[in-house]
Amino acid sequence: MMAPPTELIDQVRALAVQAPSRTYFLALRVRLDALRFQIVACEVWEGDSDLRWTRRTDLPAASGATRLDLERVLVTAGYVYPLESSGRPRWRPDSEHGSFWLDITMPW
Repeated sequence: MMAPPTELIDQVRALAVQAPSRTYFLALRVRLDALRFQIVACEVWEGDSDLRWTRRTDLPAASGATRLDLERVLVTAGYVYPLESSGRPRWRPDSEHGSFWLDITMPW
């Protein structure tokens, strides 16, 4: 198993520094290459207390990584995310856009 790219770790860690407020919600939206299950694109979305979501930035270093790589990087950076009863991260499918969403909580 290969380690995730250092650039991805740096980009994920930078999210906490760039956040305008700890009261905002974050979610990652990824699109996958269906044949290899690699990430093609990863976006960071931010929601406010009124649950209005806006696209915040891309994580270009996630391209070519897997969701498992991204999950490990998030944990390394101190983020948490909801889990299924099986203990796996709760990725939400978005069939309309062919993507998956993962809600994350920023490290304190």
